[in-house]
Amino acid sequence: MGYEFREAAVQKPPNQDMADILLPGIGASASGKTGRSGQGEADDPAAGAGRVGSVPAVTRSAFSLARVCGAAACWGLAAIMAKYGFERGVPPVRMAEARVAIALVVLAGVLAARRRDLIRPPRGTWPLLAGIGASIAAVNASYYVAIDRLPVGVAISLQYTGPVMVLAWTALLTRRSPGRTAWVAAAIALAGAVLVSRALESGAGGDPLGIAAALAAAVTFGTTLLLAEALARRGAGPATVLLWGFTAATAIWSVVVPWWSFPWQALARPGVAAAVVGVGIVGTLVPFLLEVGAVKVLPAALAAST
Repeated sequence: MGYEFREAAVQKPPNQDMADILLPGIGASASGKTGRSGQGEADDPAAGAGRVGSVPAVTRSAFSLARVCGAAACWGLAAIMAKYGFERGVPPVRMAEARVAIALVVLAGVLAARRRDLIRPPRGTWPLLAGIGASIAAVNASYYVAIDRLPVGVAISLQYTGPVMVLAWTALLTRRSPGRTAWVAAAIALAGAVLVSRALESGAGGDPLGIAAALAAAVTFGTTLLLAEALARRGAGPATVLLWGFTAATAIWSVVVPWWSFPWQALARPGVAAAVVGVGIVGTLVPFLLEVGAVKVLPAALAAST
């Protein structure tokens, strides 16, 4: 017995379907009415009754899977840009710090201009928002330490052992199997990690700190998805979750590594500055919006395994 997708068909105007599916929360038209929760009628199936056009649950699930794949592609591209910055004077921890700050500034600007209703989170979600901020900071730092010390492909593959951890946690918590499809997807992800990292080759070495960092990234990546799923159940939209998650992550970094010691001189090179901004937008804001939006429809374990 596999997972059942959560959302039933949602009625929406045809000209809003694609934007709401690809970037839920931000994609909703600014002219649409919003409820007291601040998440908008687009998230409320009952609010859409009587509207023209519909988005079937199967279509929403398919687009959610596409969002997860798009997020993975963004993270892979951003890893190359981050590696470029590492080699030219921006340490991994500083890249992790800069990426969430850039993502926060861009997202806050968009919401302030177009969707102020999404700024206020639902009641009772502050502890979860603080937790997801800490998870985002941790996954960024551990991931960048990993790709600084390991080949990019190896680091990414090890990080994607996270699906197995999410599945195991879900099975223990709910005391039911996540389903054959999810386990098969997780097994493929794990097998790919082993093959790419050459773990089975005799004498295949690897930087111990890099491998430990990649596995830490897997744990914190899974934690981020589980927290995003919990916040979605409490009515927090993806943009709201990330606005406050990025805020918490930026605050944490500002204490751990203060901004006055940032290697600003490295940004004098246009290529390095472009790489840092690219990591903040292409490697942070866009993929996190896609991934967190996906867990509104897909269970976290399935989204992580895709």
